[in-house]
Amino acid sequence: MNPPSELPPTYDEEFRKKEPNKVYANKIYINNINIMNECGLKWISLNWTDGYIKYPGMIKINVIKDESSLLHAVMTSIYDVYKNNKINKCKFIQELRNNLAYKLKSYIDTNNQSSIYYDTLSGGILGSISKIKPDVSLENMIKTLVSNDNIGIIYNEFISNIFNINIYIIDYDKKDLYMTGLNKNYLYKIRSSIVVLISDGYYDLVGLISNEHKIKTKFNINHPFIIMINKRMRELSKKN
Repeated sequence: MNPPSELPPTYDEEFRKKEPNKVYANKIYINNINIMNECGLKWISLNWTDGYIKYPGMIKINVIKDESSLLHAVMTSIYDVYKNNKINKCKFIQELRNNLAYKLKSYIDTNNQSSIYYDTLSGGILGSISKIKPDVSLENMIKTLVSNDNIGIIYNEFISNIFNINIYIIDYDKKDLYMTGLNKNYLYKIRSSIVVLISDGYYDLVGLISNEHKIKTKFNINHPFIIMINKRMRELSKKN
């Protein structure tokens, strides 16, 4: 199936309000959704009064809702060509899925063909885990990547390693950090971080917006937002 020539709207029906259109600080807001900024991103405020993950200026940046929504969220944060709408996003993501499938079975060092990228996941024991969880076998992970099937949490470590980023996940319904169940040392390292929001199996990107309407989606390890998230992760880890 060919990707659509025009991308569908990505704002959520649930956030539409019965308010007239408004204009603030030269930004156009339609139904409480900002539809104009320097990158053309569509976002809504996550001004939660309850929940465990709260931070000033936290927003949800809407991405394309399909089975590759995790990759759409990652690319929106780290790849300017994608973020600035200079490519066909659906076609690009399908090509990226194919490239990731090839990478997963490729040797890390072509001069020393001792291990492939798959062999490094979950501390090198993902192959053993696949004997009781077939969905994480090399064959099935490749099969999923080259298909239109959903890319879920089991791909987080691999995607994180390929793009050298930490990917933190917030559960939208619980307004709390989503714990993957994987060893956090495999997922979270000394490198830049992004934050995504999961709801009904689909992802969006989380960002922080300043008073000047500048949006930040990539954070260093010492950013207060990431420090707050890591503190919550330690609290949840103790409970488990």
